[in-house]
Amino acid sequence: MKIIISSATLDQSVPILFQQIPNISFPKFNMPQNGYLHPIEKFPRPKENILDIVQELYKKRQRNDQILCFVSSVAEVHQCCSLIAELTNHTIKAYPITQSQSASDQQYYI
Repeated sequence: MKIIISSATLDQSVPILFQQIPNISFPKFNMPQNGYLHPIEKFPRPKENILDIVQELYKKRQRNDQILCFVSSVAEVHQCCSLIAELTNHTIKAYPITQSQSASDQQYYI
């Protein structure tokens, strides 16, 4: 089982909004492209604690399952990974994925 905690990334249309601000110049922004699309099932549970959800899903896991959790900041990514390790006596390993990491680092965790 693999648990990946990630901060939300920019939608491709967001840089265009900044380029449309009058009297302000922004350099060209190239959105990184990732060549892999993975099938996912969405279970939105925005009002629940991520740690409780991860522990619940871990109990129901199958051999090669993966859990992908989005949180609101890089700090929260690292905090969640640490808390998951601490609360489970390191029996559950969560991998941080953040925008500041290189593509090779992100691919290593995935």
